Amino acid sequence: MLNLLKCIIILFLELNIYLCLGYAMGKIKFLPEAQTFIQKEIYGFIGYHVLFWCMAFPCTLLGSSLTSLIFVWEIPFAALLLFICIFYCKKISALYQNAIIVAWKNRFFLLPCLIMGIVLTYYVCINGIIDIDSRTYIGEVTSMVNTDQLIGISVTSGVKINLIQLRRSFSMFGANSAVLCKLFQVHPLVFCRTTRAAINIILFSGTVFELFRRFFRHHEDAFSHALIYTMLTQGLVFAFANTIYTGSRFLLHRAYEGKAYCASTLVLITILIARNLCDSYDIRYFVLLFFNMLAGMSISASATFILPFAGGSIILAYAFYQKKWIYIPALFLAASPNLVYIILSLSG
Repeated sequence: MLNLLKCIIILFLELNIYLCLGYAMGKIKFLPEAQTFIQKEIYGFIGYHVLFWCMAFPCTLLGSSLTSLIFVWEIPFAALLLFICIFYCKKISALYQNAIIVAWKNRFFLLPCLIMGIVLTYYVCINGIIDIDSRTYIGEVTSMVNTDQLIGISVTSGVKINLIQLRRSFSMFGANSAVLCKLFQVHPLVFCRTTRAAINIILFSGTVFELFRRFFRHHEDAFSHALIYTMLTQGLVFAFANTIYTGSRFLLHRAYEGKAYCASTLVLITILIARNLCDSYDIRYFVLLFFNMLAGMSISASATFILPFAGGSIILAYAFYQKKWIYIPALFLAASPNLVYIILSLSG
């Protein structure tokens, strides 16, 4: 029960951290400003994992311990958060107030959507599949917490290994989970099956809502229409529960994995960024797309291959249709982390 309470606390802390980071990112001149509460959460999620990757990847290459990473990550990150909270305290508080006002105005449509989200979250937390993949991903976090090593330990046997896989060197999602488990003294199994899964559901639902709100942006009741279609999308996830290697399958049974974040959330975030880029003609979205690609690489090796296709197909089609030839080299620059990773993978 105490572990579950800690996981709920971590969930609320993470969501608030995303919001603070997302708001601060909007104040950086070379990044586009998030227009809505949910977009700030999404941008903050991207920024959080990019910052963590920048700290954790060197520690992994140097063979540092998990304890060392905690100090390297938490001290500067806590200082950054403190600065953001002090400097933007009133404006962030106003965001919450505005969100409550908007939620109350749309309460008749929002309440069923929230209920469906809670049902989806509950189902995901208690119906995770126990197979070799789940043992591997959760075992990776458990090995880090128990051995205090970031890399070089087999997740299945616990013995030292000399050959390190490329994807385990670049992906820092497990290390981030291990840091939080170590800080809050939470068992990795409980943390991954609850907090990690719940964050995926929340981000998935929020991104779907943003996509539908953009689709209905010229409609008078865009907000309520987006809520209705978000609820329908949440329900449709259950309809595809028994499919194989689909976003629904990953979300319902393996929501805590980086691969599930890629299949359900990161792909939609990439599409949202690409659509915002094509609609606004704002070249700064390429910078955001670059950070999104880096965050995806940090979360899942699968995202490294999939996200360039998810966003690139939309941007390339738009570039050829509108003859925006500058978008093509800009797209390749935005996807440069992915290209480097793919070249390293193909080179063996």
